[in-house]
Amino acid sequence: MSTNIEWSIPQQYASDPQWDKINIYGSQSTTDIFTLLSTELSGITNCPPAFVTSYTDNSVQNPWPYYGVKLFNSTSNTLSHFIIATKEPTYTELVLITQLRAMMGPILSTDPTTSMQFTDGELLSGIYLGLCAFNIYPPVTDFTLDTIPHCYLVVVLYLAQLYTFINRYLGMALNDFTYSDNGLSLNIDRGARVNTAIQNVQKVISDMLAITKLEFAFQGDSVGTLQLPIGIGGVISRGVSNLLDVFNSFGR
Repeated sequence: MSTNIEWSIPQQYASDPQWDKINIYGSQSTTDIFTLLSTELSGITNCPPAFVTSYTDNSVQNPWPYYGVKLFNSTSNTLSHFIIATKEPTYTELVLITQLRAMMGPILSTDPTTSMQFTDGELLSGIYLGLCAFNIYPPVTDFTLDTIPHCYLVVVLYLAQLYTFINRYLGMALNDFTYSDNGLSLNIDRGARVNTAIQNVQKVISDMLAITKLEFAFQGDSVGTLQLPIGIGGVISRGVSNLLDVFNSFGR
């Protein structure tokens, strides 16, 4: 039995050829001691080095619940911080990654900080964030990617698109500026466009969640809302709250 794992090299290491080896570790828990599984060459003769970014674990104890790697600098005899390594995506995960990449298109599926296409692992992180957001939206559910009904995956994918977008593109607004000189003006305001796009997607997601989560609401439970205080010790009853959610979900 073998387990394929993958990782991404952080930008601060990717251009330095002195990080010439990669130590690969496995562990039974995040608080346990990590066991060194292998040391691989990262490509000393290349500049920047041709980093190894995948490994097949054939150890007796595989698969380990947790994997990680550290880069080694032979010149200074130092190790980098831990880099998370993930197991190769399952078939279900690959299907969702492919769908998410198609939904985002070539522009949004490109990391604006590196101009590189998002890796499968980066998109998968967005998918799991989307699944968590779906589950914690009241009423709380505990679906996994394997147990969630197929018809609800569209909501998870829209949530994944939103989280991937926010995590990578909000920083672009920090570099926006306005310049004016002798009647010539230049205004770069990507932040406003990013904010508008986020609001549009959030509206679609909110409507989807309100309708979808109605199916999982038990009698007396509200959808997407908590009891709100009215005066001292007063609350809106859950029945009224449910009724308001029904009207809101149908836009009335």
